[in-house]
Amino acid sequence: MMRRSSWDGLPPVPDPPDGCRLREAADPDAEALAELIGSAFPEMHWTAERARRDLLEDPNVAATFVVEDPRGELLATASAQRIPEHEPDGFLHWVASSPRARGMGLGALVSLAVLLRLRELGFRACRLTTDDERLPAIRTYLKLGFRPVVLDETHPGRWREVAERLEDWRGVILDSLG
Repeated sequence: MMRRSSWDGLPPVPDPPDGCRLREAADPDAEALAELIGSAFPEMHWTAERARRDLLEDPNVAATFVVEDPRGELLATASAQRIPEHEPDGFLHWVASSPRARGMGLGALVSLAVLLRLRELGFRACRLTTDDERLPAIRTYLKLGFRPVVLDETHPGRWREVAERLEDWRGVILDSLG
């Protein structure tokens, strides 16, 4: 888990690359959302029905943002979620980028849109969950002001391993572990 403890220093959402558009997802996006999230999380089984149920119709999902290219293909997505047991923090959830769009900064763009929405909704801070091997995502989250959260005895060692692999963020990660 990672947490951004305040909204201090949160920049505005930058413009997407030429011809692309940032917008909120809607029901007609369900199939494309399922494909996009499935490409980023192949171990998960995403269908249009799951995208509707878990993102577009879930009352605990305040918004699902997408970046689409000029042809209407979805390139990135992220959702603003309410998880009652973690309130007053909101959650950044299901961040995904298309394989052809990775490295373009679109994950950061949709994540920032989520953070701004959570702030608008009155959440105090933001949390997210990620996996150790998702180093590009972790680097993005660190740049957005998220820091590691230690929830069990395995976490300090795992975060130290991540810090060794993300040399440019080693000091920030290790400092946040105390």
